[in-house]
Amino acid sequence: MYIRKEYKMFSENKHNMKTVIALVSAVILTVSFVSAGCKEKPSETSKPVETQIQEEQQQAAEVAQEATKAAEQSVMPTEPKANLDDIIAGARGWGAVYKSWQGKAAPDFTAIDLDGKKHSLSDYKGKKVLLVFWATWCPPCIVEIPDLKELRTSLSEQEVAILAIGGKDEGMEKIKPFAKSKEMNYTVLVEEDELPAPFGVTRIYRTTGIPGAFFIDSEGIIKLGTVGIVPLKDSKAILNAI
Repeated sequence: MYIRKEYKMFSENKHNMKTVIALVSAVILTVSFVSAGCKEKPSETSKPVETQIQEEQQQAAEVAQEATKAAEQSVMPTEPKANLDDIIAGARGWGAVYKSWQGKAAPDFTAIDLDGKKHSLSDYKGKKVLLVFWATWCPPCIVEIPDLKELRTSLSEQEVAILAIGGKDEGMEKIKPFAKSKEMNYTVLVEEDELPAPFGVTRIYRTTGIPGAFFIDSEGIIKLGTVGIVPLKDSKAILNAI
């Protein structure tokens, strides 16, 4: 009798235990659905779950990327514009020349690149332009190449054009292999005809010397003419100067 009573109580407790476990499982399952976010009831035309997950992950990544970009832009310091006269006054190893041309429109000309394509200075209207006149036999010109390569890497081609012009006396047969050997990543041009003053490798060599450069603003106005090796920092400052 006693044994039967104990067995009955055990059976009832076992049944109650199953009921509790079932209720707990139901609660856990419900919480899982809630924590995962509300979803529309899938229909026969719904996308597969895997596709939905991939799309949500992609959307989340895009939102995060846009947020990061906005944050970077909001804290990114703008490079201050220096006064051109102050830059010239602090020049070391180079000097300002062709001062009579400052503020005047740069004469248009045409030269060819290493692939034989013609380039006119007027093609670059709307961009800042750095014209460099150089020669393969000029040691200072060769020393300046790494800074020009770094300048090209650090500045947008949509805003600044770097054109290095070699003389017609050397021609394509000398300039092209030299430029490739130095991995010059900016536009290298070769004179076809004599360029208008104040440009031209021979003219500049005979007057102020090479390397010679002209900084031209986006309106096609000559901002500054230089002689000597203009360091990377100074080139950036001149291009950005007021």
